[in-house]
Amino acid sequence: MAMFREHIGWGAVTAVLFVVVVYVYAFATDVALLGLLFLTAVIGSFLPDVDSDSSMPFYLVFGAMTVSVGGVALLYALPLTTDWRFLVGVPVGAVAFTWFVVGAIIKRLTHHRGMFHSLPALAIAGLGAFVLAREYGLSETHAFLFGGAMALGYLTHLMLDEVYDGVTLEGLPFVRSDVLGGSLKMFARSNPVNIATYSLLALLLYHAL
Repeated sequence: MAMFREHIGWGAVTAVLFVVVVYVYAFATDVALLGLLFLTAVIGSFLPDVDSDSSMPFYLVFGAMTVSVGGVALLYALPLTTDWRFLVGVPVGAVAFTWFVVGAIIKRLTHHRGMFHSLPALAIAGLGAFVLAREYGLSETHAFLFGGAMALGYLTHLMLDEVYDGVTLEGLPFVRSDVLGGSLKMFARSNPVNIATYSLLALLLYHAL
């Protein structure tokens, strides 16, 4: 967990600087909103390690994402009915599908420091945070801040992994694979992975615009 603590530490420093800039330039002044921006940047700072299946980042990040999906599902369900069974069933179903099905797919298809450690993944994380914030009813400006906080935290992680290129998440020796590439790569060696990554990026970009 040595590198995990390193990522958290630098992520927190970056998050504080981001929040200070946002406050000084009055992009946001609400304390609760600033706190959420700080938390978003910190989450972004260890989000890439969601590809480490048994790691703390996987359970923290994927757990938070699963809860967020349930929240969005509930927001979509509320205008449709007042039946409590439907209002409970839809978010619970969304949470179960995300955790058990999507989680299993991610575990099966990803490798540590694979495509989650890349610039397109950074863009997906930033756009995903922007879209999610907007779905929760935030203004375009505030949604953009959440996307920026996530992207900045994510970039901090990638840059730190480039600096500590020879160390794993647990602090053990790591030999970079030609197949995986570095943390600032644009493409994987697998064409299906590239297609899936850039398709998701295009979909999020379309939705954001």
